Amino acid sequence: CLSRGLGDVYKRQARIEYNDTSSQWVLTDAKSDVTAVSRATKLSYLLGKHEWTISNDVYECGMSAGKPYTTMLKLTGCKEEGEFTCDDGQCIKMEERCNQVPDCRDETDEDGCQLILLKNNYNKNNPPLGIAKNGSAIPANVNISITLMKIVEIEEVDHSIHLQFQISLQWKENRATYHNLKFEFYLNALSLDEINTLWLPLVIYKNTDQQETTRLGEKWEWSTKVNVNREGNFTRSGLDSGDEIEMFKGAENPLVMKQVYTHRFQCKYDLGRFPFDIQHCSIEMVLGSYDVKVVKLVPSDFSLNEDTELTLFTITSWTLEYRSPLQPQDGLRFRLVLKRKIMNSLLTTY
Repeated sequence: CLSRGLGDVYKRQARIEYNDTSSQWVLTDAKSDVTAVSRATKLSYLLGKHEWTISNDVYECGMSAGKPYTTMLKLTGCKEEGEFTCDDGQCIKMEERCNQVPDCRDETDEDGCQLILLKNNYNKNNPPLGIAKNGSAIPANVNISITLMKIVEIEEVDHSIHLQFQISLQWKENRATYHNLKFEFYLNALSLDEINTLWLPLVIYKNTDQQETTRLGEKWEWSTKVNVNREGNFTRSGLDSGDEIEMFKGAENPLVMKQVYTHRFQCKYDLGRFPFDIQHCSIEMVLGSYDVKVVKLVPSDFSLNEDTELTLFTITSWTLEYRSPLQPQDGLRFRLVLKRKIMNSLLTTY
């Protein structure tokens, strides 16, 4: 109500002056009975954020309608576009707001740096569905990227392969609004508390013994990083906000979740042509029975940080693809092709 009541006052003929007798600033309006007083110092010239007592505000504010109340107001001389007003009135660039480095003299640019705002009816158990023109639900797309970091062990006797890798999951949370996103990806990291409030994709590694997933790991297992990738434009906060905020739509700026771990995957080795054999091992990624109806896994980037020349094998190819091109709902497969080194096998045998 303050932004509506005093906002209209400012647009008309308001007068602000310092009363030396009462040692306070007084705001009056010739066309209404609304008044406001503040005990900010005279030398502050009221610039920055100060406490005000409002009287005769006729706009509805719940039980306080028409009664005096106290609130915080910010008076600024900063540019409307591209600048942030510190509590003491200093102006800094919006890029310096919430960048983990104090830029205001009073360090208030690092206060209230909430990155994500969710709708009141947000349900973290449901994915961010889209709505088609006919009203039907559109599954949430989750782009998957895999980086193979190391082949830890190849166990032909146990028919398994141990892989250290990073998985990256990217999706758009259309029920969220982000505040003050930066172009630097690392500055848009969500806190653990914020991560725990979100719907997160749950991918199942089908060819692991325990059906491992992309769940949040315990402290002694693995860490999960979730960042917002700034891609869309923003709108500026209005008079109802005490601070300047750049607001970004969740539907235009994707979330990126990354995990790194080592898992043991089942791999059936065919030794019928030993030592001229070629083996195919993979990471099989699928969705749960419920998620398969409302989430779609989409193959994105894949890379190899491991040396292609191993002790007994050469990695000849690696791909990220649908497990069944005609049935995308069957999930994805990161496939490795291993060709045995003939000379090494002969020397080992003889």
